[in-house]
Amino acid sequence: MSIRVRTKNQEPRGVRGVRKYWYFLKMMQVSPWYFLIQIVSSLCVAGFDGLSLGLLAPLLKGIIEKDFSFLGNITGVPWLMRVTGIHIQDVPSRFLFLGLVGVIFVSALLKNVVFYLSQVYMVKQREGSAFYLKNFVFQRYLTFGKLYLDKISQGYIQSDLLFADRVVRLLDALGKLLIAGFTLVVYFSIMVFVEWRLALFAVVVLPALHFSLRWLIKKIRRTAQLQSRVALKMGRQVFDILSGITVVHAYNKEEPMFRRFRQINDDIKRHNISQDKKLRMIQPFQEVLTMIAILFFVSAVAFIFVTGRAGQVSEYFLFLILVRRCAPVLIQLNRVKSDVAQLDGPMNRLLKVAEEKDKHVVSSGEEEFSGINSHIEIRNLNFQYRQHLPVVRGVSFTIPKGQMTAIVGPTGSGKTTLINLIMRFYECPPGTIFLDGKDIREYSIESLRRSISLVSQEVTLFNDTLKNNVLFGSRRDQRPGNEEVLSVFKKARLDEFVAKLPQGIHTEIGDRGVRLSGGEKQRVSIARALLRQPDIMILDEATSSLDTTTERLVQEAIEEAVKGRTAIVIAHRLSTVKNADKIVVIEEGRKIEEGHLSELIERRGAFYHYWQAQRFE
Repeated sequence: MSIRVRTKNQEPRGVRGVRKYWYFLKMMQVSPWYFLIQIVSSLCVAGFDGLSLGLLAPLLKGIIEKDFSFLGNITGVPWLMRVTGIHIQDVPSRFLFLGLVGVIFVSALLKNVVFYLSQVYMVKQREGSAFYLKNFVFQRYLTFGKLYLDKISQGYIQSDLLFADRVVRLLDALGKLLIAGFTLVVYFSIMVFVEWRLALFAVVVLPALHFSLRWLIKKIRRTAQLQSRVALKMGRQVFDILSGITVVHAYNKEEPMFRRFRQINDDIKRHNISQDKKLRMIQPFQEVLTMIAILFFVSAVAFIFVTGRAGQVSEYFLFLILVRRCAPVLIQLNRVKSDVAQLDGPMNRLLKVAEEKDKHVVSSGEEEFSGINSHIEIRNLNFQYRQHLPVVRGVSFTIPKGQMTAIVGPTGSGKTTLINLIMRFYECPPGTIFLDGKDIREYSIESLRRSISLVSQEVTLFNDTLKNNVLFGSRRDQRPGNEEVLSVFKKARLDEFVAKLPQGIHTEIGDRGVRLSGGEKQRVSIARALLRQPDIMILDEATSSLDTTTERLVQEAIEEAVKGRTAIVIAHRLSTVKNADKIVVIEEGRKIEEGHLSELIERRGAFYHYWQAQRFE
């Protein structure tokens, strides 16, 4: 099954502001119901919180005056009295007191119940979004062209997956923002109801408290970008060191590698400490400002008392409670801003992953490839990895169906590049590679690779059993059993080796096949290719890692396997290609000779000199 990434949500790297956050919400496949539920639950949390606080003033007033009959004048109570047929004057004060306390308690309880349920729902959505986002990132890497992957460290994808886990905190920030925002609206509404003059003062002071930390949020955002860059560097360095651990040990470079790691780790530590210092500055800084604001409010209340315009003591007391309750909400808002600022670095990195630019994605055609009928043709092919540094220069030749075509030449001459272009690992120029006269770009990549088996010099094996590594080469329409697997092991001359293993084909081979020798790894790769029963067999230095005896055995299996198939063989050892139907000689990216073995030897050209040089190897 081919991997196709939807591009309808893709944005250019320069997307900024609200559009960036909206883009990530779409990329995380956040359901519209999430926004509705968060808005409704946030409204309920703020409403119940405001109700429980707002009723404190009447409760205090009734306690002080020892009379709760004034409750009949509170908005909504007269309607309730008419519906129930109860007159407020007929209800004893103790029952009104208990009823008021009950309403306050139930409101506080409902607020926390709704808050808990909304948090549970948010966690479920967040984890689901992390799942989708990590799938998106991994899927993107699977579609990137080999030319792009050649340029970057494979440790990047590990860092990007960690960044995906961090970016989903955007949902947490959204939930906190809604609750804090609605809570402030409710608090301010109560303030206006209690004392509109002080509320006007709050309109000036509270926003000033909120925006007083903008300079700090900018610093947090800049540090977050530095953190993401150092994290990428750490992932790349760890991958490089551990993947090359044999070379590290062989050249006694453990200490220099550790020093390099320690330096990056020290950079991470410094950035983390710097970020943590900034984050921990938010609360004390804002609490000091809040205390200053409260003192201003107290002074304003005292002024109102002195001028003889005093209202109810309970109402001013409630007002001060509301101002004090606004402080943690404002702190929460600034924490949300700091959380979002910390996501800026990871989000910018994932934006680079999402965009198409410089990813060298190989385009797939629409037509199904069902196999070669006549020949493969390379026609005036030119290719370069970097500008002005051509690797293949005007190469032209044909590969007949059902025959073995060998490509030989010195290292770096462009032989493997030709194979990579035929395999569509790199995007080839239009009108340069044809299958039965049709441009290879017109065929779907999936159907093309379904008909090809590749045995490479650099064997890739997985930390799994021998059987599963061979089954990795099977097509979707194949259901090979143990007998078929054992058959390809026999053809690859691995049957005796497998017979000696206690667990046979179910033996674990370790990370990258570390428990196998070089020759055994190569033969497992050949068995995997044979299991696919391909129309086209490509062998890129397939016997380079084998000793003379093993090479002879595997060569017999290969010759038997390629009968009736179109085979392309790249070989350093010319004895491997002595039975080829055609030999193409490549030097410095150009084809310089072509013909049968005997023809090339008779010409006494470049191939003849290679042949003579290897006669006594």
